[in-house]
Amino acid sequence: MFAIFVSGSRSGWFAVGVAIIVVGALWLGGRDRRRQTRTWLAAKLSRGRGRGRLAAGGGIVIATAVVVALAPVILRRLGEGGEDLRFNYLLAAGRMFAEAPILGTGPGTWVIQRVRYTYAPETDYYIPHAHNLYAQTLSELGLVGALAGVLILILLARLLGGAIRDQDPVRRRWGWAATFALAYFAAHNLLDFYANMPAILFAAVLPVAWLDATAHTASMPGARDAPAPRAPPVRVGQAIGAIAIALALVGYGLSEMTAVVHADAVAAYDEGEWARADVLAQEAVTADPAWPPYQFTAGLTAAAVGDHERAADAFRRSAVADDLPEAWLDLAAEETLLGNEDAAREALQRATRLGLQRPALAMAIGDLAARLGEADLSSTAFAAAIAKAPSLAGDPWWQADPDRAARFSAIVDAAIDLAAPDMRWQIALMAGDADRARSLADALDATSGEATPVDVIDAWLGDDDALARIVAAWDARPLDGFALAAAARLESRRGNTATAWRLREAAFVGTGGSGMPFEATETRVSDQVLVGRTVAGGVADFWGTYTYRRHTPWNPLVPSLIQLSNE
Repeated sequence: MFAIFVSGSRSGWFAVGVAIIVVGALWLGGRDRRRQTRTWLAAKLSRGRGRGRLAAGGGIVIATAVVVALAPVILRRLGEGGEDLRFNYLLAAGRMFAEAPILGTGPGTWVIQRVRYTYAPETDYYIPHAHNLYAQTLSELGLVGALAGVLILILLARLLGGAIRDQDPVRRRWGWAATFALAYFAAHNLLDFYANMPAILFAAVLPVAWLDATAHTASMPGARDAPAPRAPPVRVGQAIGAIAIALALVGYGLSEMTAVVHADAVAAYDEGEWARADVLAQEAVTADPAWPPYQFTAGLTAAAVGDHERAADAFRRSAVADDLPEAWLDLAAEETLLGNEDAAREALQRATRLGLQRPALAMAIGDLAARLGEADLSSTAFAAAIAKAPSLAGDPWWQADPDRAARFSAIVDAAIDLAAPDMRWQIALMAGDADRARSLADALDATSGEATPVDVIDAWLGDDDALARIVAAWDARPLDGFALAAAARLESRRGNTATAWRLREAAFVGTGGSGMPFEATETRVSDQVLVGRTVAGGVADFWGTYTYRRHTPWNPLVPSLIQLSNE
């Protein structure tokens, strides 16, 4: 309980509240328990009335003080977002259920199919579960699975109902504890997913198992004496069980042996040992060609060593299986190198379905589209990238090519139209239009006493007093992500590299590097192929890990695509 509250788990807070209400309602639902409660309260209040009232009043004062003190923290935590992602996961689950309402799409398929059932502009975010046990059950197992769950709930209710009315006080206590635990578990899984965590499952089911093992059949409501079951053929059952376990272990062992080879290929690729990585990736994909992460890694290694035919084939298999935007984009790049421009354009269009929401992909799509003569798509993709990562507008890369330089002004205008209101002034400032940035910043509501966008604009233009105000705002509120990130960027702009990186580290520790209202680093087009976990711009680097329990290379883009880094 302590961990739930101090960790700031909103779903945990919600589940505790639901469990308290459920247990309280069940407790007060019994006539004898209501009488016991009234008697207990009357005894407490009558024993030393003055002291009792004083203690009650003191308790109310302390509770009120705690609520008032924690209210700002709780309200801030409740407003930290994430609801749109959860809603998108529910939408994807609902679409899967609509496709196969009776039997579902199959156990474990939500995470694999989620991207295919995500429609733009819904966020394409990789996660191992739907953040809702019931929606995921309906999508994967359909109404049949839901009915099985209802049957289990009926049996659990019967067991727990008997336990909390049992004559044995130990079983009664365990019955109430199990009721609270299961009510908490059921409520928490409305907003999260813990059915895949053994520690949570043990805490939920062990009290139930103990109650079931110690149940007195005759004392349970509606129970009847059942005839003694016939003894099963023990030897045959044991033999069948042993064979089934042995076959399962063999299959598991074979798959994990291939996984080890694939993991070695990924490690070699992340270290820049592309030839060695390619040999290992080919070995893994030969052993299990139907596994999309193996095909994706094999495509990356083949592209790195220059075997573009093999790379295109591998990316096509991966993309068709999972609809991963990175796979479609890599396929488009390889088809371009092979001279298959029609196939490249088709793959590029598939990549844009969800890929434009990630700056790394949007920039690569824009550059590849320009090479293929798709000027409109190129400008759209570039604008989408800048709208998400405003610091890109300050990259000298735009002026390094006459065609890009000629289109840059229109791209910036489109990016400002696409961007969220608190990003628009940043785009104008990074593009060098301080007056427009000021005009856009003035349209925003600013909280008195905190660093404001106008302060950042002034400091960006060299005003030391404005920088001092930003630093003071951060000193006053160390978790103010805006002031912290702005101070880091401004210190870097002034050449204070050590101070800038110290502030950036604080920003990444405080926010995880995501969701900040101002970038702590400059996002730039890299002039080299990035190796390891250095690529910036929000690539789907955990796709393989979350979807297939198989990690894929940190950089999912082939060497011929432009890539982003943080400076």
